[in-house]
Amino acid sequence: MYTYAIHNGSIVKTDALYLHVSDLGLQRGYGVFDYFTMIEERIPWADDYLQRFYRSMELGGLSIPYSPAEILQMVRLLLKKNKAPNSGFKLICTGGGSDDGYHSRQECNFFILHMPLFMQRTPTTDVGQPLIAAQYLRPLPEIKSLFYFHSVLMQNKLKQFKAIDILYHYEDIVYEASRSNIFIVQDNCIYTKENNVLQGITRKQVIEIARKGYSFAYKNFSLEELLQADEVFITSSAKGVMPIAQIENVRIADGKPGEISLSLKKDLYRSYSISDDGR
Repeated sequence: MYTYAIHNGSIVKTDALYLHVSDLGLQRGYGVFDYFTMIEERIPWADDYLQRFYRSMELGGLSIPYSPAEILQMVRLLLKKNKAPNSGFKLICTGGGSDDGYHSRQECNFFILHMPLFMQRTPTTDVGQPLIAAQYLRPLPEIKSLFYFHSVLMQNKLKQFKAIDILYHYEDIVYEASRSNIFIVQDNCIYTKENNVLQGITRKQVIEIARKGYSFAYKNFSLEELLQADEVFITSSAKGVMPIAQIENVRIADGKPGEISLSLKKDLYRSYSISDDGR
């Protein structure tokens, strides 16, 4: 992370950030977050990200005394202090302190962390990435919560397969990945699950692009259908459109990124430069 961050509206050194042991984010995993990237001082789809963050807080019973415009001002202050035009910003709201580790006794804590881009979103790639799979249903999927216990628990298996994410399926339905949404392509039609998944901002943009140039439909599909698909790709703020080559030891099609996945990746990349910059 970069040198400076925001804590409850004030700029502080990241090394000096702290969370009291009584905070419900630590005691109970009670908190929400969101993440977006800045490319050459532009934040693609800033309004969408902020709306989702406030929606997560609303659904989670949390609140902060700052408007979306004030948050953007804080982001730009960090940008100026840290001098990092290509970077990521993580907004975090925790439940605040508690006398008994369960009931909140004070206002929520709010943080903005400023960090390097760990994955550069580039328009093309000739390498598909692997996923691992797990039977798991994420609780409250429309809330972008801090609760990633299962995902962190799977770190050893991720390393074993050199996988980029975890594919979640439950009762014969594929839902999403732990940090991304998932799509399949079958017979030149693009499919993704409609509900009971995180409403990804990159997912939303890809769906809009797909509707304009391809056949697209919402559909529930099984893990077996996914394994038999012509193409599989995931979407997220950090990854953009990322083709998937295999699920553990099972290769998808010929194991190479498909034409539709790469075309969507290029179209999404172009859209970064013409999208709302949040100012």
